[in-house]
Amino acid sequence: MVLSSHAVFADETENLGTPSIKISTGTGVISSGTCLVTQPATIDITIHYSADVKQVLLYWEGQHFSPGGDDKILLDDVEVTGILAGGSKI
Repeated sequence: MVLSSHAVFADETENLGTPSIKISTGTGVISSGTCLVTQPATIDITIHYSADVKQVLLYWEGQHFSPGGDDKILLDDVEVTGILAGGSKI
């Protein structure tokens, strides 16, 4: 369930476009989520011991109303800077 104070539409800014990196072959997908209202928030992902992990792509989404937004997260205590995919429609 998603609750929003404004209308949200798939209006073409959510497209990822052509990847800038080579995408490995395979079909496995693992996803998880957490609420970021209370900080810090944690996501734990379990990968089966026999899985052959070739590549990991991390996507995150958020709402930030200050100029420039916030493009950084901590991943296992390492700061990661993201690249904007899509655009703001707020």
